[in-house]
Amino acid sequence: MARRPKTRTLAIVGGVLVVLVLAAVGGRAWVLRDTTEPVSVDRVLDRSRDEDGARVYAYATRGFEEATVLGTVRHDYPDTTTVTVASGGCGVSLLWEALDRRSERWTVCDGAPRELTDVHSFFGRTDERAYACRGTASAFTCRHEETTRTDRARELPDETLRVDGRPVATRHLRYESRMRGATRGTATYDLWLARDGGPPVRVVADVSNETDTPIGTAAEYRERVELRLRSTTPLAR
Repeated sequence: MARRPKTRTLAIVGGVLVVLVLAAVGGRAWVLRDTTEPVSVDRVLDRSRDEDGARVYAYATRGFEEATVLGTVRHDYPDTTTVTVASGGCGVSLLWEALDRRSERWTVCDGAPRELTDVHSFFGRTDERAYACRGTASAFTCRHEETTRTDRARELPDETLRVDGRPVATRHLRYESRMRGATRGTATYDLWLARDGGPPVRVVADVSNETDTPIGTAAEYRERVELRLRSTTPLAR
């Protein structure tokens, strides 16, 4: 009779442990669900019809983004992504779209960034940030709530790249970027810009940062991507 309470206690403890383990496993499976999909070129072209003067350019694309909190989720980018160039705000906007929840829109005025809208989606949550930017084309600062991003550029030797079999003279700029605050990290962006204007000819980005989360564990983020302009002629609509 004296052993019954102890046996019952052990059974209760064992049951609680099983419930906790099942909850942890089930919760992790739920957290890691992911539904983001590539954005088709046709979809971008259809939408651009509503924007007067918008031009859509196709880019050969290699790369991915991934985030780690309770496990790692990775999104591989499709072989072709787009940049839409249109009038926007005080100047021109450039919208890069890879996935339905992965995009970047830059608004540029007199050659300097003024706004950046950055969209990602992981673990069932979409993070859309609108940064306000100040500065020049070679040195600017962007802020969103408790996060500050600073970018500084340096000029590298000019290069001639081939686009659709034709040589294009380009300026090569390398931006060193640092984020502080709620999101912290560094990034390097290489841009090859045609001397006679137009969309970027080539872009290479290498991004690593971490962001605070409500559960006390920082979410780590990495992105590696290369874009190469397929043609200097916009896609037909």
